[in-house]
Order: sequence, then structure tokens, then C-alpha cells
Amino acid sequence: MRTWTRLSTILATAGATLLATACGGGSSNPDSRVTDTNMNPDAGTPDGSPDAAVANRSLTVSIADVTVTTPGATGIGLKGEGILLESADISQGGGELVYGTSPVNGCVVYRYSKTDGKLPNPGVDDGTFTLSGPGFKKPVGMCSFVTGVGYLCVPNAGTATTTVTSVGGGVFTVKFAGKDLSATNLVASYLSLSGVTGWTSPVPVLAQPGADTVTVLNPAGVAATDVAGAGYTFIAGAGPIPSAILGSDASFLQTTDGTNPTKIRIDKTAGANWGAITDLEIQPSGQGFKLDPTKGQAHGFPQTAQDFTLACDPANCGTASGEALRGILITGRTTDAVIPGTAKPWEMGPPGVPEATVWHTFTCGFLQFSAADETKDVTIPMAAITEILKDSPTRVEMRVVKASLTQPMDPVGFLNGSNMVVGFGVVGHTTINPAAK
Repeated sequence: MRTWTRLSTILATAGATLLATACGGGSSNPDSRVTDTNMNPDAGTPDGSPDAAVANRSLTVSIADVTVTTPGATGIGLKGEGILLESADISQGGGELVYGTSPVNGCVVYRYSKTDGKLPNPGVDDGTFTLSGPGFKKPVGMCSFVTGVGYLCVPNAGTATTTVTSVGGGVFTVKFAGKDLSATNLVASYLSLSGVTGWTSPVPVLAQPGADTVTVLNPAGVAATDVAGAGYTFIAGAGPIPSAILGSDASFLQTTDGTNPTKIRIDKTAGANWGAITDLEIQPSGQGFKLDPTKGQAHGFPQTAQDFTLACDPANCGTASGEALRGILITGRTTDAVIPGTAKPWEMGPPGVPEATVWHTFTCGFLQFSAADETKDVTIPMAAITEILKDSPTRVEMRVVKASLTQPMDPVGFLNGSNMVVGFGVVGHTTINPAAK
């Protein structure tokens, strides 16, 4: 989900105004993501020798098939892909740990402040990723680092004479003359066009009606005919789409193909600070996962300090993978920005909501080793909630993902660590006091 927070807009229902991505936020608030980039920020401290090696990177691979449960989002079916790939430079920046010691069967809370100079670790280029395998229902392609944006995964790109035709209500068909895209399922990706007036931001792909044509949503778009040399880039994992508009299949992960377990494969070229990854496979967990409606919800974060207990819906706990490490991962962040009356209930940053000055992130992990573990309650303790609410946040975003987990070490020197998470989950937003700042 980190990627879809960087892409500034998701475009919503016919005739509606722009919907910001469910996380919003851009580079001034780069901690909006499915997993906390740095689950162990103090790893690799010096051993006392002035020449002691020190960890300087934390690698994150987070792949989640999510549904947004925030009121207002369910009506448009906001769901789909969230891919975060990040190599965080843990020698720079970092927030203040204000609660907890470990997110493993517990919680940690970090506080960030522009005023105090407590900013997140910056993401840097550390090789090229390739994500593949039958665990993906749709191709992801090669993922490369883009300065100022981060890693983007591109299943298809090129140039073509392009025609954009309005079909009403902000929905357009985009035809690429002479191109055959039929071998690549592009539904639920985002399309970025260059050289076409009115198409400056990536927009969600809702359908693929022909070999050379996709259907997208862009209420700000304008029609265009035979634009020569237009550039197009499809971006996978850029965030959920309003799937209800055309009945789009927004899902992109699967735990089985019929009766056969499926896995995703992660490969990475060697970077300057993190070595190569070859043939790392992991089976997703959580297909069908929902929260118990009688307990806490992702869009129902407490507004006063109290224990906050959640559990899976007994009838919809989601599939368990065969991976040794799996469990429930709860992550989230706050904003202290004044929430304008025009903002959508899932916006956390620009363009709909101003940038935060002070914010918190939180990560809680609960491992599951048996079927009995999967139905147990999980709780964010009152002391953690107290810290999260301490700076009078105006809105809280929370993600609950049932996932498979792995934490390989850098193969060169075994010094830098990683967090890799693959699963299904929900995202919700709670507006506490929109004018608190």
C-alpha cells in the first residue's frame, strides 16, 4: 500500500469528485504503508569497536490484497492491490519509539514530528525486484526504483498512437493503436499516460474490453483522438480501485489454484547495500479474511484510551498457508491535519487533506501456529492506544492483514534484515476530531 499512497489520486464514482488514495500523503509522510518499514530499528548497533560493521538497511516486501471498509468506500467497492517494496536507510532519520519493544506478539508505536525533526528513514534504490508465480492472479512485472516516488511495478509499458473516448460519468476507453495487450490482465492496475492533455495522474483500470483497449476512471479526463507517440505505463499494486462501478475483479492474490497451493516468487538483483534474492517463494495467507462484526473493526479505532480487541469472523477466518510463520499483522498511522469538509473519509494526505505535522505509526503482530490460534482475539493494549491518541489526531488509518511472514537476512554479510509479508486484509479509517489541530 505504500505505492498507492504515493500516487496522489484514486478516481471515484461517476460524476463524483476525485477520491484520494486511501492512505494519501506523499513524501512528507512516508510511513503510510502496510507494514512498518523498520520493525527492528536498532538492529546492528556497533559492538564497541570503532570499525564494527553496522546495519544500514531494512528491506520491506509487503504484498496485500485489501478491502477498504471505511464508510463510504464499501458502496463503491474500494478494493484491490497493495504492493510496498522499500529499502529503508536506517542510518538516517527515524521516529521516536514511545511504546513497546517488539511487534512480535506485541505492539510498537513510533512518533514522528516535522517540528522536532523526527522523520522516517528514507527509502533508497537497492536493486530491481521481480515478482512472479501462481500466487498472483495478475502479472506484476519488474519493479524498479523511481527517484522521489519509490519502487513501482510495471507489467506493461510503451508508446502508441492513442485515442481516449468518453463513455460517460468520468469513465473513458483508452485505445492503443497496433498494440496487443490481451496477454496481460491489466484490470485493477493503474494507467499513467504522457503526452495526452488531461491525463497527468495515474488512473484506475476498471476493464479490458479489447486487445488494444482498457477502460479507466478519470472524472477530470478529456477525450483525445489519435495522439501520436503517447507514452503509457501500467502500474501494478498501486492501490485499490472502485470496483463496483463496472463490476471489476480487483483481486490479485490467490492461495490455491483449484486444489493446488500457490506461491509467489520474489527475486531481486544485488544492490549497493542489500544482496541478491533468488527464488524466494512464499504462499499467501488469509484469502476470504474478514473481521468479527461483534468486535473491533478497522474503521472503528477507539477515540479514548482503552484496550482494543479484534478477531477474525469465525465463518471467514481466511485460508491458512503452509508457511511456518503466519499470523495477524495490524499496522496504521495517524494524522494531525485539519480534515476539510470536502475530504473523503479515507483520505490521509494531499490532495484532499493537508500534510501532517505530527503523526504516529503502530505495528502489532500476533503469530498463529495452529487452527485454534487463528480464532483467538488479538488486542492493542490501552497503553499503546494512549500513545497513539496523545497528540490529538484527527484521523486514524488501520490495516489488519492475515499474512504469511518471512525475514531473510542480507546474503552478503548477513547484517541487514528484512520483513516480507504476503496476505489478505482490510483497511479502515476513523475520523476522531477533524478540526483538532
